[in-house]
Amino acid sequence: MELEELCLQKGKADEGLIGLYDFEGEDSSSIEEELAKEISIRQDELRRLEKAHEVYAGFAKDGIETPKERGKAILEVAKRRNDGKLLEEAASHGLSEARIELAKALYLGKYGLAKNPHDALSILIEEADRDNAKAAYEIVKFQAKYPDLIGSDAAYKYCKKAAKLGLAVAKKRLEKPFEESNQTKALKERLAKGEEGINYLLYLRQDLPLKQRQQYLLAALEEGDGRANYDIGKGLLDAKEYELAIPYLEKSVEKGVGEACFALADAKLKGAPHYYKSGGLPMVLTKAHKEELALMEKAAELGNIRGLCIMGRTYARGLLVKKDTKKAMAYLKKAYDQGERVDSPRLIGEIYRYDMADGTAKKAVEFYKIAADHGNVSAMLGLMDIYSLGLREIKPNPKKAAYYRYLSGVDDF
Repeated sequence: MELEELCLQKGKADEGLIGLYDFEGEDSSSIEEELAKEISIRQDELRRLEKAHEVYAGFAKDGIETPKERGKAILEVAKRRNDGKLLEEAASHGLSEARIELAKALYLGKYGLAKNPHDALSILIEEADRDNAKAAYEIVKFQAKYPDLIGSDAAYKYCKKAAKLGLAVAKKRLEKPFEESNQTKALKERLAKGEEGINYLLYLRQDLPLKQRQQYLLAALEEGDGRANYDIGKGLLDAKEYELAIPYLEKSVEKGVGEACFALADAKLKGAPHYYKSGGLPMVLTKAHKEELALMEKAAELGNIRGLCIMGRTYARGLLVKKDTKKAMAYLKKAYDQGERVDSPRLIGEIYRYDMADGTAKKAVEFYKIAADHGNVSAMLGLMDIYSLGLREIKPNPKKAAYYRYLSGVDDF
């Protein structure tokens, strides 16, 4: 308790020092006004310190020592005294219960604290994102009071999270409809006019009750919506219900959903390694791997960036196909032109690295650097090798080699 005692003594000493100032020759009215403000501030601070000292002195007797223990004890005192300052102090110890109580006080105007809904919402979101069910549900109550600060979509999301974390009141709240957002109302108007693809968009609206959303999903499936089929198929795939997932994913691919190609390949492989795995072809190749190759070609055909990169690697390394660097480069440049900056430049750099034509070493370094700047560790290691040994027109550079070795993290344990 030495620190608290020192603070208390300092507060008392500061209050005494105010009377020692010599204001002779100054405008007395302005001095009195400033002095009155200063005294008020100091007295408020002193009262706070005295309360804090009293509380902390009690902690010493009760053996309360850890920050968490102190936070809980201060919170109980704050509740008993309806003291906002103590509540803030309890929250400062990082105690979730105190932080939620402070947030409630700030948006409801309790404990003598001025209303500050923005700060309250920030606290609640921080706690909810740490999987605190009570904080997540408190956001639902906050939204009802301050709909302009947070939409019903977000309130539904956090209510669903609270329910998933086991909060019974949140589960019950999900049975009732949330206030529809303007976006949802607009989508319903478009559906009423007969516009296609709207059922799926309404299924995604989290401000609608779950049962109603499920109805929209079923309607989207009846329409043959590729996105709805993908969602159902992906859910079955995640549950390892491979055979049940396949027809939904096939329908989704048929409707042009690029991501469905990868999910369908996973379903057909049933956990077996992909043909394009980084270490080369799997030890055992099956009919499913050839089907996977066709699906990767389909994904690339649909303009899917991941599919383009995989097909670039496929032809660059001759995986299940005859090696063809021109085809590989065509796929990779399409991905690069769409803004992909991690895999495509690294693979382009790899092609140039082993191309013996003039100037290709510089191009390899150029593309490797782009990928490395976007976090690709393989590109960093490629640059480390090039600068360690040199590559055609690129001379060895130990400093650069050491830099890329450090950047790659290969020495981290």
